[in-house]
Amino acid sequence: MIQVVEILGRAEQGMTHPFICRGDDDNTYFVKGIGAGRRSQICEWVAGRLALDLGLPIAPFKIVDVPEELVAVSPDCRELGAGPAFDSLRQTIMELNYAMVPNKIHIIPAKGIDNIIGAYQPAFVELHPLISYSLHRSADFQRLDREARATLQSIEDRANEFTAQMTSYEQDARRVLEEIRNVAAEEGVT
Repeated sequence: MIQVVEILGRAEQGMTHPFICRGDDDNTYFVKGIGAGRRSQICEWVAGRLALDLGLPIAPFKIVDVPEELVAVSPDCRELGAGPAFDSLRQTIMELNYAMVPNKIHIIPAKGIDNIIGAYQPAFVELHPLISYSLHRSADFQRLDREARATLQSIEDRANEFTAQMTSYEQDARRVLEEIRNVAAEEGVT
């Protein structure tokens, strides 16, 4: 699996504005991380596999690993997230016209459907671990979020109790000080 070694920026195009990254193979990739959503990543993978099976010209794609320490360097990279991400090789833009599409695309009714059906199982086998990992990570983050909120609420409750207790002590201290002043005034002490 290719590992991202440098985050170069973000693309202006596309719905998710993917990150432009350099892999440890020195190629440049458009990378969609957790900010794009796992559903978007899975749809990209499935659409890519179908396009390959139908012989359509598309940029090479794969799953890459984004190291935790790379994302931790910049708050702007949180949307990329650490772990597996979908990438496609950055290529110069070329115009696609009908003449470039291979002849086998004309066989879609019979062979194309068989290709799609045949691609399902291999795609599922490759995606299953990623989907499981994604769901597990999502559940972990939800649990951590609940625990963090509960801890913050507990701290806030304790701070409020402490503040109320200190206010009560202050009122008691002022009352005692006032009594001392009254007794001192009666005795002629200033």
